[in-house]
Amino acid sequence: MTSLLRPTLDTDAEFARITAALTRRGFLGAGALAGIGLLTSCGTSSGEPAAGEMRTITTVNGQVEVPVNPQRVVSADYYTGPAMVDAGFTPVGLPVDYENTDGIPEPYASALQSLPKVGRWYGPNAEAIAALSPDLIVMTDRLAETSPDLYEQIRSIAPTAVFAEEGQYAWKDRARGVADALNQSAKVEELADRYEARIAKFRSDNADVLSKVKVVYTTYFEESGFSLYSPTKYQTTVISEAGFQFNDRSLALPAGTNEWFPKEQLELLDEADVIITNSGKGPINEKLAGDTIFERLRAVKNGQVYSFDYEGVASFGWALTFLEQFQPIVGKIRAKL
Repeated sequence: MTSLLRPTLDTDAEFARITAALTRRGFLGAGALAGIGLLTSCGTSSGEPAAGEMRTITTVNGQVEVPVNPQRVVSADYYTGPAMVDAGFTPVGLPVDYENTDGIPEPYASALQSLPKVGRWYGPNAEAIAALSPDLIVMTDRLAETSPDLYEQIRSIAPTAVFAEEGQYAWKDRARGVADALNQSAKVEELADRYEARIAKFRSDNADVLSKVKVVYTTYFEESGFSLYSPTKYQTTVISEAGFQFNDRSLALPAGTNEWFPKEQLELLDEADVIITNSGKGPINEKLAGDTIFERLRAVKNGQVYSFDYEGVASFGWALTFLEQFQPIVGKIRAKL
């Protein structure tokens, strides 16, 4: 089964309407798929390259030979599956982590949840991958550092395209790399162009607010405290590109990192006018309700604490649904200034 990517939205109003529908948990239909540009169809078109024909692409491991017309592609990590969906492909297998769709936007949650699973994203099962008889495997380079023997075992199963996991713009490079491996670059470049256009418009439309507030992005866990993120960490890339200005504490972090702090140091969040958190791990203002330090924070007292439905970004289409959540939030910030 392959998909045809058909970006057709030309107006802001139409894009907003469709994307709002996409981000409602559990919603997926032909209309929603058409909205973001993903329409699924079965079979292959006439005139495609013969089976077995190969081409050369560039990966983190240099030049790699991959099928010109891949048919059975396994995603062996957390991030390449959504990039495949953007490129018009359904993986024949991917990590079991997609059975839990918390933090995963539509249409990716519904498209990937019920597919065959090949182990955890940080430790895929080589036997499960081999049993799917893939003609191509796509994955990040994380496993090369954590489990090099398993990494080499997986790469021996089928031609394997490996892309960087870490880095502020690694998700963009990875999305483009996966599209290239699937021989579908044009489809993803159309989504990339739409993303860049939406980013530029958001910055222009909301310059009055973006210039007045400093934000901090944080996640909170009862057992380990909270984390502050550099504006160049992959979780914060879209926030930064949208024009939000980070507080000094976040800017002081090494590029592309995050740092954990104990709950007793929540006063570090007082340096921000606005607190942004990931509701997939539980809204921080609900988890810390009644905490005396938290309640004294400037953003909390001013009602400037906001949650997104999911963390990070795995592809250009994913980034577009993430960006769409910013508009109502910036409107609320504006109203309280």
